[in-house]
Amino acid sequence: MCIRYIDFVDDEAHVAGFLSAVTKKIKKVPRRNEDIDYPILWTANTVRFLHTLQQYSGEEKYQATNTPKQNEQALRNFDLTDYRTIFADLVVHLYDEILKRVKAKLLPMIIPAIIEHEDLDSGGIASINPSLPGNNSTEKRSKFSAQDLLKQLNDYHKLFQMYSVEPVIIQQLFRQIFYLIDAQALRGLLVRSDCCNWSKALQIRYNLNHLTEWLRDQNLQDSGASDCLLPLTQAVQLFLCKKDEASISNVCTKLTIVQVTKLLSLYKSMDDFDDQVSPALIKRVSDLLKQQRLGSTTDRTRIEYEQQENFDLGYTFPLVYPYVPSTVSLDQIDIPHELHLDFLSLV
Repeated sequence: MCIRYIDFVDDEAHVAGFLSAVTKKIKKVPRRNEDIDYPILWTANTVRFLHTLQQYSGEEKYQATNTPKQNEQALRNFDLTDYRTIFADLVVHLYDEILKRVKAKLLPMIIPAIIEHEDLDSGGIASINPSLPGNNSTEKRSKFSAQDLLKQLNDYHKLFQMYSVEPVIIQQLFRQIFYLIDAQALRGLLVRSDCCNWSKALQIRYNLNHLTEWLRDQNLQDSGASDCLLPLTQAVQLFLCKKDEASISNVCTKLTIVQVTKLLSLYKSMDDFDDQVSPALIKRVSDLLKQQRLGSTTDRTRIEYEQQENFDLGYTFPLVYPYVPSTVSLDQIDIPHELHLDFLSLV
C-alpha cells in the first residue's frame, strides 16, 4: 500500500529510497535474531511481497490471472522489475538462513537417531538376535532417538505452516533437510565398523521407515525428500543382500564406487550363515562398477563423483517457486489495529 501511494503521487526518488530501506531492514533480521522463526516469517512475507509486486506491475502476463478490479489497482508510473530481482535474491538469502539454523540443530541429532538408536523398549527389530553386538539392552542408549528427530521435523513443519510459507517452498525445505539427514548419516556409517552388519542394518532400515512414513503423513511424499534417502537406504540393502557382484551392483545404484567398496570393507559377518566379504570380492565389485559406470570415459566430473566418499553437507538444491497471485483485492484488506496506523486515510 505504501508503494501504491508513492506511485499515486509519482515520487520516483521516494520509491527508490523506500524499497532500499525495506531491503536493508529485512537483511538485518537474521543477524539480529537467533530464533529460526524470524527467517521463516520473513521468507513468507518477502515471497508474498514479491508476488504482489508482480501481480500489480501492470505486465500483461500477470494481468491475465487478475480480476478487472485488481488490474485497475496496478501501478501507473513505476517499473519495479529491477527491485523484483533484488527481492528474489533476498528470498534465497532468507531461505539459506533457515537451512543454516536447521543444519546447526539437526547435525548433532542425525547419527545418534538414525545409526545408533535402537528401539529396545518395544522389543522390535533391534532385539531379533540379542546375542549380537549392539543389541544388549544394558548398553548405553543413543543421545537422540528416531522419535526425537521426528519431533524436531514436526516442529519445523508446524512453524512453516503457521507462518504460511508457500507449500512448494515447504516441500523444497524438507527435500533439503532429508538430503542433509542422508548425507550426515551415511558419513557416520562410513566410519563405524560396529554398525556395518546385518543386525544393525535391520535397525537402521526400521528408523528410516519412520522418516518415510512421516513424509506420507505430512503429504510430502511428492516433495523428492524420500529420494534423498536412497543412498543410505541402499547402504542398508548392501548389508542385507547376497554378497556377489551382480547383487551388489544392482542394489547400489545411488552410492559411489568408493562408498560401496568402503562399506564392504567395514562389513562384519555375524555368524556362519552370513555371507563373508573377502578382499577378492571387494576388488571384483570395484572392477565391475568401474566398467559399468565409467568405462573408458574421460569425464573428470563423473570420475571425481565416483571417487568421493562423503556427500557434500553444504550442497543446496536451487530454490524454485512459481508465481502465486492473491485472490484478495487491495481494497478488501483490513489494517490490524495493533499496527497503530489509524492515522492513514483511504485515497
